[in-house]
Amino acid sequence: MVAWLSIFMGTVLLLSAVSLWWNFQYLLHHKKHGDSLGNAYLMLQKRITSAHMGDASLSYFSNAELEEIEKLTTVVSMAKVVQGRFPAWIRLQGKLDFSSDVFLTSVPDAFIDKKPDSWFWMQQSREVPLILPSEFIHLYNYGFALSRGLPQLSENSIKALHFDLIVGTPETQETYTAVVAGFSDRITAALVPQSFMDFANERYAPFSPEQISRVMVEVKDPSDAAFVDFMKAHDYTFNEEYLQWNKLRRVAEIVSAATGVLAFLLLGVSVLVLVLFIELTISRSRNALEMLLWNGYTPSFLQRFFLRQFLPFALSAHLAGTVIVMLLQYLAHQNAPSLSLELPEFIGWPVIIASILCLAYFSFSIYRAVIRSVKV
Repeated sequence: MVAWLSIFMGTVLLLSAVSLWWNFQYLLHHKKHGDSLGNAYLMLQKRITSAHMGDASLSYFSNAELEEIEKLTTVVSMAKVVQGRFPAWIRLQGKLDFSSDVFLTSVPDAFIDKKPDSWFWMQQSREVPLILPSEFIHLYNYGFALSRGLPQLSENSIKALHFDLIVGTPETQETYTAVVAGFSDRITAALVPQSFMDFANERYAPFSPEQISRVMVEVKDPSDAAFVDFMKAHDYTFNEEYLQWNKLRRVAEIVSAATGVLAFLLLGVSVLVLVLFIELTISRSRNALEMLLWNGYTPSFLQRFFLRQFLPFALSAHLAGTVIVMLLQYLAHQNAPSLSLELPEFIGWPVIIASILCLAYFSFSIYRAVIRSVKV
C-alpha cells in the first residue's frame, strides 16, 4: 500500500509540475481574438531624468537605437509613433462648450487594436477621423463633466459629436471637422490616420525634422528576461504591468522545478520500494518456484505470471494520479474565466508525454525486477 501511495503521489506531483509549466506557456502564447499574454504591443520611450531637462534631444531615439530594438529576438515588429509637429486643439461648441489642446499621433494600421471601418483620409476631405484612448471617456465623465456640471456621455454619444479640429500656427491655421471613429485600449494619445499625419506635418511644419520619441513594438513575450534586462540596461520604459508577468513567470518556473524535483525523488523511492517488494515476494516463493520448474513450467511462463500480478498494481496508481491531474486541469479551465484568463480544458501534450515516460519507467523497472528474480 505504501508503494502504491508513493507512486500515486509522485505521479500527481510530477504531472502537476509539468502541467503548471504548460499552462503558463499557454497563457503567454495562446492567441484568442488576436491577443494573448505573450504577444503584446508596448509603447517604448526613454526614461526622463534630470539630464533631459536641459537637453530635449536625449528623449529621442537614434536610428542605431531603433535598429538595436528591432533586432531583439522577442520583437516581432516595430513601428515609429509619428507625432504632430504643429499645434492642434479641438473645440465643441454649444451646450457642452468643450475645448482642449490635443496631441495628435499616428501609427501604422496594423498596430491599432480596434481599427474602425471608416479609418481613412484623403487630401481633399475636410473630415478627419480620430481614435481616442478609452481612458478619455473616464477622464471626461468622472472629471471634466462632474466638475463643470456637464452631461456624462457614452461611447456612442461621443461618436455622434462633431468637433472643430484646428491645426497649424496662426499663419497656416486651418479648421477641419473631427469625428470620433473609435476608442483604443492600447494607445494613450489621439490618433489620426497616417495619411493625414504625413500631409499635416508637411503642410503645417515643413521645416521641423522628424524626431521619434516613442516607438511601438510587438513582442512575443513581454516577460522574457532578456528583453526586460535590455529595457532596464538602456533605461527604456513601457507599461510596467507587464513586469508583473515577468515576476509571475519566474515564480511559476521555480515552483514547477521544485515540485518536479520532489516528484522525481518520490517516484524514485516508490519504485525502489516496489522493486524490493517484488524481489522479496519472489524470494519467499523460491521453493514453490523450483517445484514448478521441475514440473515443466518454463521460466518465461513464471515471469509473465508475476508481471501480470505486479504491473497492474503500479499502473493503477499511475492511472489514478493521471486522472487526478486531468481533473485539476478541468477545474482550472472552469475557474480561469473569473480571472479573465483562458486555460485549455484538457492536459497538454507535455503532460501526456511525461505520463507515458513515467509509465515506461514503471514497466521497465518491474520487468527488470521480475526477470532478475526469476532467472531463465
